[in-house]
Amino acid sequence: MGEDAGFLVTDQTLFYYYRNGSPCGTYGQLNLGVESFVKDDQFQIFPNPAADELTIKTTSTIPYTITLFNMLGQTVEAIQTTKQEQTINVANMPPGVYNVSIIDGGGNRYNDKVVVVH
Repeated sequence: MGEDAGFLVTDQTLFYYYRNGSPCGTYGQLNLGVESFVKDDQFQIFPNPAADELTIKTTSTIPYTITLFNMLGQTVEAIQTTKQEQTINVANMPPGVYNVSIIDGGGNRYNDKVVVVH
């Protein structure tokens, strides 16, 4: 490869090109392996950071599952609910950063991080 070789990446297409700028190889839809996500405004998680309780609020009326994972990927809390406002007690969890995964009945996923402090 010459000094002009490189990659051009856009949100949907990957091109590999060389000196004269002509693409070679393959290009097309770039699949990043991301599952479908719900709109960010469908779920609110607060307060963040949380000391005693964490509240998840939604506009959705369909059942959903909330799972909290520690940084080792271990499940520390899992709740299935239909409530539009769900409270989780975090007072006994060690301080740190936790991943929150919310999956609704349609398989849509919302992910966020929360910090637990004491």
